[in-house]
Amino acid sequence: MTQEIAMTCPHLLQQNGPVHYCSYIGVPELEKLLEVDKEPNRSRLMLRAALMTSELWFKIMRLDVEKLLINVLEIDEGSARDLGPLWEGIKLARRGIALGRLLNQQNSILESELAGKESELGHKVEENPSWQLIKVMDDLAAILRARTGSYQASFKAEDAQEYEMLATRLEHDLREWRLLLSRLKRDLLAQIYLPGGVSYERFTHLKTLLPLSDRSRVSDWHDETMFIVVHEATELWFSVIIRELGRAIEVLQTEPARAWPAVEAIRRVATLQALLAQQIQLPLTMFPGDFLQFREQLGESSGLESYQFRELELLGGLRDEVHVHRMKVLGHNASLYVDRLRHVNEGRNLAEAFRQYLRFRGVSQGENTEQIAEDLRLLYQTTSAQQNPYLDVLALAEELVQFERNLRLWRDAHIGMVSQMIGTKMGTGGASSSGVAYLRETTRYEPLFPELWLVRTLLKKD
Repeated sequence: MTQEIAMTCPHLLQQNGPVHYCSYIGVPELEKLLEVDKEPNRSRLMLRAALMTSELWFKIMRLDVEKLLINVLEIDEGSARDLGPLWEGIKLARRGIALGRLLNQQNSILESELAGKESELGHKVEENPSWQLIKVMDDLAAILRARTGSYQASFKAEDAQEYEMLATRLEHDLREWRLLLSRLKRDLLAQIYLPGGVSYERFTHLKTLLPLSDRSRVSDWHDETMFIVVHEATELWFSVIIRELGRAIEVLQTEPARAWPAVEAIRRVATLQALLAQQIQLPLTMFPGDFLQFREQLGESSGLESYQFRELELLGGLRDEVHVHRMKVLGHNASLYVDRLRHVNEGRNLAEAFRQYLRFRGVSQGENTEQIAEDLRLLYQTTSAQQNPYLDVLALAEELVQFERNLRLWRDAHIGMVSQMIGTKMGTGGASSSGVAYLRETTRYEPLFPELWLVRTLLKKD
């Protein structure tokens, strides 16, 4: 893959012109910032991706807290005409809680990946370098201090009981959010290591990263930034996943003595996929009406235009020609997709690499699913690790099953999110996309590893 191809996008975001997913989300810019092709240290790459996504989420928290502060002051000062600002405040606080939980989950993954590798990462940061996190925590504290908890006479008498109930709920949510952030600050600080001579701002590309979601907005509705950031964070992790899939394929094709490095790479991918399945639910922190405030301006832009996700699927072993065709015709210029995925079309995918590895290890020389599954059955029947010389093959097979399951889990989570937001409306893909129904059609492809699913049927107790 050439640098020019990797960082070029045929879709241009033009004023009053068509909006396309990869330019709306800024996928080429995100790839470049993450420096997927330049970073030789995989632990440092994981750290950079985690810190960049964290800062994106801190931006949403910061904007939400600023809006929440205005809403709460309107309520407490008695200038609000109804309970709308209070309901909006609860929505924003619960989004903060959801983000806090997601980031703590991400930190747990990062902690596992960096354990024992501190010496190769650089010097440890002693003070919290994230000005956004500090700002969010300070503003939350200010809101909690400012809460009067008192009923204002500007409301109708019948609203008094509802006001007190909602105000109590808001305060509870704000305290939970602040607690999650305190834990997040502690854990994040323990995991920040920077290369010599590199500042936190430079390591995370903050000056370029944070404005990306403002540059491509199509409306003034504040929730649109959150919608963009959800997809930005997803694309950053897609870049890491693609790199790990490439590493696993390379190991199986060029270093086939033992599969353990590939096992670790696929395990890492499956873990990140599970995180993304949680992350894609975050747009549901909007009300459906919030999405309608900017959805029409997206025109025919569609998440199906994510060339990184298409590359991920094809690297995994998807060979459905109809599926490949859908991907190639998404843009006016299909050369990006053709060139970008040429290495996949030449057989460099995980499914083929796995079968090649089975042949090399002498596990199976079969050419069809049934024969390979029968050969694998003999391996699976050996339950004792001490007696199984092919333990790495078995471990790899199970990680591949989890990879495929989590791939479908993400697709199902995405479909569920879209269904909850737009119902059965036509999707943003226009004539080529009938919304949820079309998304379901794109998931109907044959299993990537059919032999690994069939072997479970063939197993029997000796």
